[in-house]
Amino acid sequence: MNDTPITYLKPKDKTALVAEADSVLTNKADGETQQWSNKSLGNSVIIDAELSATDTVKTDAKTCRRLHIVLHAKGQDQTLSIPVCKTADGNWTVQKR
Repeated sequence: MNDTPITYLKPKDKTALVAEADSVLTNKADGETQQWSNKSLGNSVIIDAELSATDTVKTDAKTCRRLHIVLHAKGQDQTLSIPVCKTADGNWTVQKR
């Protein structure tokens, strides 16, 4: 995983990316894409991303989705596909496989 886009994320980048992911999971329909960039966060490595959610399943107890993040940095691309569910307290949490 050395020199992959995710390794260039600084703490400020991670915080902003998690907030963007929460927004996508909460507000976007399946397949809608949201753009994100760390350009204003002070990282010397520019990281761009596209975030989307798919596979929404709602039950009485919870809502689950698959979060897709495509990161771009230093000429490399990295794709993440993360299963998440919304907990009773309203937060999205990563599901263990």
